[in-house]
Amino acid sequence: MRFRQTWPLWIVVGTLIMFPFILYVLNFGPALSASHQRWSEFGSFYGGVVGPLLTLTTVVFLYSQLRLQQSNQNEISLTQEIQKLKIDIDFYSNFVKSELSKVMPAMEDGRTLNTYISVTAAEFNHCFIYGSDPKKILSHSRQQASTLALCHGNIFTSWIRINEDLSTIKLLNHSNKSKKNDYSNQRIKTMLTVGEIECSHMDTLLLMYDDSFIPLFRPTFKETYNTVHAGKKTL
Repeated sequence: MRFRQTWPLWIVVGTLIMFPFILYVLNFGPALSASHQRWSEFGSFYGGVVGPLLTLTTVVFLYSQLRLQQSNQNEISLTQEIQKLKIDIDFYSNFVKSELSKVMPAMEDGRTLNTYISVTAAEFNHCFIYGSDPKKILSHSRQQASTLALCHGNIFTSWIRINEDLSTIKLLNHSNKSKKNDYSNQRIKTMLTVGEIECSHMDTLLLMYDDSFIPLFRPTFKETYNTVHAGKKTL
């Protein structure tokens, strides 16, 4: 146990040891007695006062040590859990990056999946924000997103897994009041791996597919719409 974590306990122990001496000196003076009986009486007094107090202090010390060990064990378990989630996110991020770079067989111009998703997301965002009926546009786009999910289900499930793992890390950091910001660091790492714009487009695609999806790399459709049309109209 680190001294800086236990120094109050050592102060208490020192005080308990010195307290009988101080009390004795205040009552009987600082002079040392030559009488064996007096020393015997002092020993009985000292043992009777300090013994129970030190026993109580030992119990408190052991309890605090157990609490510290439990806290350390919880921190180790938390670190291991977060590390496992980071490994999963890295794996799925690399998979998404690989899938996005693949050429779509149905495209004669050699268009990659990334290009197709980028165009789809950009067109939807424009129509949704500036169209006359955003809710209708969202309803129509869901069929397009569903078709894409049917053909490229692996990239959809991988992105959902990344979202879930990042959300779990964020929750663990918040619930344990950790000074480490694992969530922000891993989120940045994901953007560096997949691409910042690509992450936003993947969130857009998942929102098109399911508007209850909670994006981590862009605002929700409602937030975006209300920001653009601030003071004019809201969704």
